[in-house]
Amino acid sequence: MKAGIDAMLAEEKECNEAHVALLNENTTLQTELERYNTILTQQNVRKAETSSRLLTLKSEADTAAAQVAAAEKELKDACDKVISQSDLTKSQEEKIRSLTEAIGEQKSVYERRQERVIQKTSHMETLKDLVEHYDGYGNAVRKVMEQKKQKPGVLGVVADVIEVDPSYETAIETALGGNIQNVLTDNEETAKDMIAYLKANRLGRATFLPLSEIRAKKDEFGDGIFREKGVLGIASDLVKTEEKYREAVKYLLGRFLVVDTIDHAIAIEKKNQYSIRIVTKEGELFQPGGAISGGSFRNNSNLLGKRREAEELEQTLASEKELLKEAETALAKLRAEREEARAAYEESRKVLQEYYVLQNTAKLNLNHIREQNGDILGKNEELSKEMASAEAEAAVAKQAIDAVNEKILVNTEASEAKKKRAEEIHAEMESTRLKEDDASAEAMRVLSEYSGLQQNIAYRIAGELKELGAEKEELAAKAEEVREEISKKEQDVLRIETEQTELRDALTELETLITKKQSSAEEITKQNKGFFDRRESLSDNLSRLDKELFRLQNQQEKMAEQIEYQTKYMWDEYELTYSEAEKLRDPAIDNPTLNRKAVYEMKNKIRALGDVNVNAIEDYRETKERYDFLTAQRDDIVNAEQSLTEIITTLDQEMRKQFNDTFGKVQERFDKVFRELFGGGKGTLKLEEDVDVLEADISVIAQPPGKKLQNMMQLSGGEKALTAISLLFAILDLKPSPFCLLDEIEAALDDGNVTRFAKYLHKLTKETQFIVITHRRGTMAAADALYGITMQEKGVSTL
Repeated sequence: MKAGIDAMLAEEKECNEAHVALLNENTTLQTELERYNTILTQQNVRKAETSSRLLTLKSEADTAAAQVAAAEKELKDACDKVISQSDLTKSQEEKIRSLTEAIGEQKSVYERRQERVIQKTSHMETLKDLVEHYDGYGNAVRKVMEQKKQKPGVLGVVADVIEVDPSYETAIETALGGNIQNVLTDNEETAKDMIAYLKANRLGRATFLPLSEIRAKKDEFGDGIFREKGVLGIASDLVKTEEKYREAVKYLLGRFLVVDTIDHAIAIEKKNQYSIRIVTKEGELFQPGGAISGGSFRNNSNLLGKRREAEELEQTLASEKELLKEAETALAKLRAEREEARAAYEESRKVLQEYYVLQNTAKLNLNHIREQNGDILGKNEELSKEMASAEAEAAVAKQAIDAVNEKILVNTEASEAKKKRAEEIHAEMESTRLKEDDASAEAMRVLSEYSGLQQNIAYRIAGELKELGAEKEELAAKAEEVREEISKKEQDVLRIETEQTELRDALTELETLITKKQSSAEEITKQNKGFFDRRESLSDNLSRLDKELFRLQNQQEKMAEQIEYQTKYMWDEYELTYSEAEKLRDPAIDNPTLNRKAVYEMKNKIRALGDVNVNAIEDYRETKERYDFLTAQRDDIVNAEQSLTEIITTLDQEMRKQFNDTFGKVQERFDKVFRELFGGGKGTLKLEEDVDVLEADISVIAQPPGKKLQNMMQLSGGEKALTAISLLFAILDLKPSPFCLLDEIEAALDDGNVTRFAKYLHKLTKETQFIVITHRRGTMAAADALYGITMQEKGVSTL
């Protein structure tokens, strides 16, 4: 109670002191209020003076501002025109650029089409020229055909008068053989005259077919033969010709039966006792008696196809010329559009230059007006700033006055409150003293009650101590039981430590055994490496021998071609076969060097005779056309090479991208499959660093459970097999095949791994059908169907 009274005394004193302090603060605030009133009066006087000066300059400033605004508007209009015209010029420039690019692309299209037209025109003219000059025919035939204009009875060669479907060209040309160069005449007299011409000029030999005398033999095929499988018809019926040549065509081709394949031809030959002539679509020729001619068909002359090819080229050329014309029209249209765009661009540039002049004029005019009215505007701006400053300071003073008045009001109210609170505390303190006496009497009563409670508490504590003693004895008994259990546990610990010591000894023995096995595995690996080196050496030797064999075969083919060429040359130039030339061999002439020298001297003597080649101009024209044709072909090949190089580069980039993407997927899938088949561990595929991905080696790194990460070649046989299976299954899982044959790939696995292998194989059967050759029980047990293969007799397998 006394403490409360003391607190009231302190609070009363604090309230009185606060009342006095607030009165002193109000005195200070009254002084500051007077200062702010003085400042406000001064700023009002300043505002009045500044306002008077502003009114004086207002009319001049308004005029200057109007001039500046007009100049600024003029400049803004000029700038807007420049921006608008500049955008228009840029768009026209962009249009010209796009048209130029389009012209470049269209020009490329036009040039490509023009190049194709030129190439095909040259090719067609060359073919026509070859057909007209009978290129590919014998010298005698060419010379006879040169006399065709002088001898109207010479009708042409066989190839000129027949038309063959492209699919039958090979069969018909094989059936005709050398007869394709036979010359058709109207009668025997014409043939006789041409033979005399060839003899007189020593131009060689030719075969003539006088239409007046040629008679075809009667059809020697029965009706039943056309029902045989594969028969396409008689050769003479498969060609088109004019009616006057029909008998000659039957004479040449009426004895040949055309069949689709060699197998059907053989069957028909056997059935007809090898008595008929058969030719297949691919050129195999069956002669009566059983002789068969066939093999690689090399038709360099293509006498039947040249005329057809020239006609087809002429038709294709017409469409190519139409496309060329379209491209030329499109190119001319684009160029016209570009010229229009350029004219519009130049006009736009001129307008833009005019707008630039207007813009610069407006800028100069605005700067001149600002310089002329700078003083007026500057003074007006200074007075405006001074007016604004005076108004701001007056506003600040007014705010300060309001704040001081409010502070004085708050302090007055607070002072009155403190004074009132001090009076309330004094009255309360008097009341508290009266209550203090009553509280002392109450305290004596409470003290007596406390003594009685203290005796009661002592009695209760004695009873609780007795109960706690009984509980302590019970806990002691339990502690004895715990000590016995601890003793048993200690004995178990000693026994476990003994077992651990024994296991450590066994582990040491196992580690020693593992070290020996690893040494043995390293020796085996070294031996295997030697085998691999030897295999690589043998593979290199085999590759070298293959190359040598290929070179010798090429050399043999070249020699055969040379022999064929020399044989043809002897026949064309001297009408001698090899056997006839052998009979004319002079044993005395056995030195090739002297022979070549004699030939050279003889040629020099011939050249010295000074004969004029009357066909030089024609030969030059032919050579020039051939040169142009070959030059166009060469350019085409060069362009094709560049195109192919670009394609190869693109393919390389795409292959690298696809390889990297697929390799990453296989790498990820391989790790998952490896973990599943090994029951843990880790499998990794690693590319050789700093090497092109398309040529880099791929390392297979495997870490079976409980082993360190190592190269696949350092694993055991079963681990290698399971790692390889993991890689195979990863690839199949990523890109399944419809069918797969596995031949004892799990032979090296133990039973547990075989079970995991078969289980995973079943997962892949959703997309792939597997046939597995195996001897392992686990694989057989997991198979959907089983087929047993036995060999009761040597070399004979039974299902």
